[in-house]
Amino acid sequence: MQPPRIFYFCFSHNKPTGGNKKIYHHVDILNQSGFDAYVVHFTENFRITWFENETAVVNRSKFQERYDPSRDIFVLPEDLGNKILSFPGKKVIFNQNLFFGFKCLDKSAKSSIPYLSPDILATIVVSEHNRKILNFTYPELPVFRIYCGLDRDRFSFCDLSEKKKQIAANPNKNASEILSVYQILRSRAVRGLNHLLDWDWVWIEGKSESEVTQILKDSAIFVSLSLHEGFGLLPLEAMASGCLTLSYGLEPMTEYLPSDSQIQPGNLQKVVCHIEALADKFLKKPSELQVLTRRCRDIATAYSPQREIDSVISTWNAILDQNFDVETECPSYPKVLF
Repeated sequence: MQPPRIFYFCFSHNKPTGGNKKIYHHVDILNQSGFDAYVVHFTENFRITWFENETAVVNRSKFQERYDPSRDIFVLPEDLGNKILSFPGKKVIFNQNLFFGFKCLDKSAKSSIPYLSPDILATIVVSEHNRKILNFTYPELPVFRIYCGLDRDRFSFCDLSEKKKQIAANPNKNASEILSVYQILRSRAVRGLNHLLDWDWVWIEGKSESEVTQILKDSAIFVSLSLHEGFGLLPLEAMASGCLTLSYGLEPMTEYLPSDSQIQPGNLQKVVCHIEALADKFLKKPSELQVLTRRCRDIATAYSPQREIDSVISTWNAILDQNFDVETECPSYPKVLF
């Protein structure tokens, strides 16, 4: 029997999201390692272009020609929720954010639970926090953790002496709190209560990969107040780039955030005071901050591309080693077309 082809479903939009980029990246890793893998977009002639790629992509018509439900495997994102059950054949759930995954499930007590379907071979997750929670919730379902690798050539370390008086933040993550912090700091700056009047804020939203790279290279401070992450790749990229990184001390970010970079969730005044203190020391005693930025750089180094490759390949070898002698009746292509 021919080995199964692996089809990663991906939503057809060009909005920059780390989740879609990881889908493309997994397919690249698999193909470079001898697997037969594709990204599937159900929109004709579509490919994500906000980052450079030559990933193997098939659209709906090509997918229908190639897909064999008796042997191939569909990889589906967690935020499809109960629609996961509309897809045919053997399936793997790529759960990059368990909070989104649970939120997207049907709230009816009578609805089926996708993760308990016999057609679900396994779930792939991106953090130890996600693995623990899903193992606790679905103890009989194989859950594999892969690592997110950083491109250190792209997100290269920049010394604080080369940084601008600039703060970077993503307003799409917990917008109410990050924008509250911004307005508090701005008002205090106007009144001379901090040293941030001539600092610029740069919002990381709708930016290409190359634009994000330059923003992090230029920014002295990066602030993330996200509450519900699957892994939280952007703070790690900021750490690799030499930013003074500040984030809520929540799992899964505590996996890599040093204690000096963690703030109690919801304490806006403490967040403001911490940013003001960092900005003040950046101007007066930047050498004292270099120890922190270099420690962050060393932590980020542990999330290497090779570690990601090894974890993806070992995960798929384990999934394919399972017994696939399960007969399923299904159409030749998914009933749900996005």
